[in-house]
Amino acid sequence: MSNGRNVAVEMDEENYRERSTEFVAGLAAPLVAAGDYSRADAIKLAVKYLRDSQEADGDNTGTLEAELDFPKPSRDVSPAQVQQIKNELMDAARDAVENI
Repeated sequence: MSNGRNVAVEMDEENYRERSTEFVAGLAAPLVAAGDYSRADAIKLAVKYLRDSQEADGDNTGTLEAELDFPKPSRDVSPAQVQQIKNELMDAARDAVENI
């Protein structure tokens, strides 16, 4: 029975990593496309936002959530360009998420 439980936990962890990778790459891509951040800096910012939002989820006072500032690009960017950059950022985002 414990083997099945371990497999379930591993599957949940893998699912979380993939969702987090998609989130980080998706948040970083428009920032890169707008020219606001380098790829590496955008990934770092997205990971920081993910960590901060996780901490805010556990804050019963709501203070941390109120202080969260969702990173937005400084200008509108092409959705096709954002998707292409997101695809290119997936490996770097996956590596960054492994360290969360």
